[in-house]
Amino acid sequence: MFRDIPVRYIGCTHRAVRPSETLKAFRDKLSRIGVTRITEITHLDRIGIPVFSAIRPTAEDGAVSIYAGKGATRTQARASAMMEAFERYSAERKPEDETFTSRPEECDGLDPESLILPGSADLESELEWINARTLTSDEEVPVPANAVFHPYNPLEGCTSLFRSNTNGLASGNAMEEAIFHGLMEVIERDAWSLFEARRGPKVEVDCSGTDNDIISGLLEKFHAAGVEVTLVDLTADTGVATVAA
Repeated sequence: MFRDIPVRYIGCTHRAVRPSETLKAFRDKLSRIGVTRITEITHLDRIGIPVFSAIRPTAEDGAVSIYAGKGATRTQARASAMMEAFERYSAERKPEDETFTSRPEECDGLDPESLILPGSADLESELEWINARTLTSDEEVPVPANAVFHPYNPLEGCTSLFRSNTNGLASGNAMEEAIFHGLMEVIERDAWSLFEARRGPKVEVDCSGTDNDIISGLLEKFHAAGVEVTLVDLTADTGVATVAA
């Protein structure tokens, strides 16, 4: 189901190719998704860590049209902003997206209650569904379209389960890379939610003696700007290292 994609770049992120190659491969497609410009906004604060912004005026109603990207280098930050724009564009409903409607009890799909629904969620009304594939068996399974599209506006006669969001949305140089980063974001936000619900424990991470040049370089920029950074270990039951700054 998945290809073995070598990780050829590990500078600040794990990617199949270098950021410069990502820019070269996808920048000509920016006009197709409505991005009018990508501009550097590093100068808007005093820290000096590279940040770029991608502007997409054609974003759907209910979605943001300006996306930020950061990195240890200007090239990383520019690529990050560009790929964020592709993520948001891809999450919007397209004319070719095929969906169907059904009540949950009549659909042999993902149980909507497994999506951690708010108490106000209506599970008695018609929902809109779209086919997805499981990661473990590659089987096709219908999932609520509300959990796929952002922004989400239900078809007439259907109901929304929750306010749509970008949780788990990721792009990449290959499908496997995008899936990996999407999973990491879900794990990251799950760990943060557990930390907030349990109100701790607050276990700080001391990176003052790190031999990682990227980490030490970023922390030095904060220090030079008079900004104190606290790192907290949020690693939850998945065992995947998660840190909040």
